[in-house]
Amino acid sequence: EGEYELVIKGAVVTDSKSKLGAKNVRVQMDILDENYPMADTVFHHLAIPHGGDDDSQVNNKMLIIIAFLDAFGIEREGGGFSLDNFEGSTAKVKLVQEEYEGRLGNKIQLSW
Repeated sequence: EGEYELVIKGAVVTDSKSKLGAKNVRVQMDILDENYPMADTVFHHLAIPHGGDDDSQVNNKMLIIIAFLDAFGIEREGGGFSLDNFEGSTAKVKLVQEEYEGRLGNKIQLSW
């Protein structure tokens, strides 16, 4: 755990595993730290608001998306964003350890 510089390697839209019809942006990042040259890839999922969300869910999802975009200096375009602007963007963020599907991994902890 700690603060690390990350660089985005890529981002794709995927189907949500938990909600039918919902979409996520799956972001793949590397840690830019010479002390950890073999660090695992960091994945982060941005839940995209959809028609089944209530106002509170839409608001929470948008706060997380905006915090992520702002942290990485990714431009917001007309209330949205383009995945073309993700690759190569960097940010210094806090990583915490979290278990997912029986495996310990790094997770970004954003604040807003």
